Amino acid sequence: MASWTARCNRPAKTCSLPLPGQPSGAVPLKREEMAGFANLVFAGGRDTVINTVCGILAWLSAHPEGLGFLRENPKRIPTAAEEFVRALSPLTHIGRTCPVDTEVHGVKVPAGHRISLCFASANFDETAFEVPEEVRLDRKPNPHVAYGSGPHMCQGAAHARLIIRTLLQKVCERVASLEVLEAQPKVEREPAYDRQVGYEVLVMKLTGR
Repeated sequence: MASWTARCNRPAKTCSLPLPGQPSGAVPLKREEMAGFANLVFAGGRDTVINTVCGILAWLSAHPEGLGFLRENPKRIPTAAEEFVRALSPLTHIGRTCPVDTEVHGVKVPAGHRISLCFASANFDETAFEVPEEVRLDRKPNPHVAYGSGPHMCQGAAHARLIIRTLLQKVCERVASLEVLEAQPKVEREPAYDRQVGYEVLVMKLTGR
């Protein structure tokens, strides 16, 4: 903690994060704000990737024809990667604070109140996706918002895409079959819904080629 405090008391250039849309001459971040952004970057790139990787491996175990489809033509992997992240939607929603009084679809939102950007709901919008509950590895177009959109776009999206594509490539090259030995789904429970987001426990057997 002492080391962190010392670093944050130095000039801002020694403790910085690339913040999209931050205007020139903006007020420097407070220590608590720096810690908050650092936690978002760390947690945002940890849980989401873990949940996505587990979800992909479990799905391939249950749908070996999907693995064969990708192995048959590896050029399908980028498209499949986008479909996996849409269908799994590792982040259900994220909150934002409304800076001014506004109205969203007829609902008045006072300044300072919180609203939710529900990515998972948008990714299953039947007006945007044909049979959204179905995983289609060749789905095109695929206007999902699993990584957010516009000023709310995930800063780690490019890295996440690389991880998912590399995972699929290596599984196609090196794995003959996948088998789930033990699975305990991780479920978000809210008054309005129950939704699986990854696994508490996932034990698998991967047989090499």
